[in-house]
Amino acid sequence: MPGVKLTYEDLVRLPDDGMRHELIDGEHFVTPKPMARHQLIAGDLQSTLHQYVKEHGLGWIVADTDFRIDDFSVVEPDIAFVPDELTDGLDIDEVLRITPALIVEVSSPSTRRYDQTVKRDFYASIKVQEYWFVDVPATSVWIYRRQPDTSSFDAPVVVSDPDAVVATPLIPGLSLRLADIFTIRRRERR
Repeated sequence: MPGVKLTYEDLVRLPDDGMRHELIDGEHFVTPKPMARHQLIAGDLQSTLHQYVKEHGLGWIVADTDFRIDDFSVVEPDIAFVPDELTDGLDIDEVLRITPALIVEVSSPSTRRYDQTVKRDFYASIKVQEYWFVDVPATSVWIYRRQPDTSSFDAPVVVSDPDAVVATPLIPGLSLRLADIFTIRRRERR
């Protein structure tokens, strides 16, 4: 029905159909689960970020986890960073009720437009400090940063030189060579 907003309670009552379900201001968005290339890039990036953040005691890196922003908005970013100062008192036995500081979305053909418009604008409106859009076909990363006291992102910095470094002030000391983000690790055969 037009004009009817869905709630978190409506979302949890949906049958598990293997799709990704999100709510943004009560509007229901459904996307297919990502393809293998997307998952491999996202998994490697999540692992690298997790290891760095854990070693330096900076907070949490979580992947494919629901963030319940309010009763009408639940998103499931590919990767999110929650700094230590925001983790106190969080109930991790259910959906996280917090806005991450950094969100990373890895492009998929089915979500590219959604990630670069609806989700980007929503992330800005809920005051995510930084949003990375990992553009797999273009082998680039679009970095959107929010200025303090605003609800919008600055124009993106687009990192496309394979030798360039992707970094964020939210995770001090972290520097990722762009080419490494897009290199899918393979196990050596014995």
